[in-house]
Amino acid sequence: MSTFGERMKRERRARDLTQTALGELVGAAQQTIYQIEKGMGRETRYAVQIAQALGVNAEWLRTGQGPKTPADWQSYLDLSGLSEDTQELLRVLASAMREGRLPERRLRALMRMILDD
Repeated sequence: MSTFGERMKRERRARDLTQTALGELVGAAQQTIYQIEKGMGRETRYAVQIAQALGVNAEWLRTGQGPKTPADWQSYLDLSGLSEDTQELLRVLASAMREGRLPERRLRALMRMILDD
C-alpha cells in the first residue's frame, strides 16, 4: 500500500511539477515537500492545499481510498430517480468532500441519512 508521500510524489511527477513548484503552489518550502514525500514531514498541515494543487481528492491523497478525482465521483453517484433538491444537496456534499472540507466517511453518513428520509 502506498503512503501519502508516495501518492503525492506520483501525482506531482505526473503533472511535471518539481518539488519547488509544488511548494510554491501550496505555500511550503521545497524541503517541506521533500520531507513529506520521504515520510518525514507532517503532511496533514498541507494536505488540502497539495490535493487542490494536484487536482486530486484530499481524502484519497491522505488515505488512498475513495475517488481519486472529481470526475471519479460520477461512478459513485447514481442520482436518477431522486428529486432535484436531493440531487443538488448530494452534489454540494460531494463538492465539499473533493475540496477537503468534508471527510469521505462523513459524506457517506450524511448521504445515508438523506436517502433514508
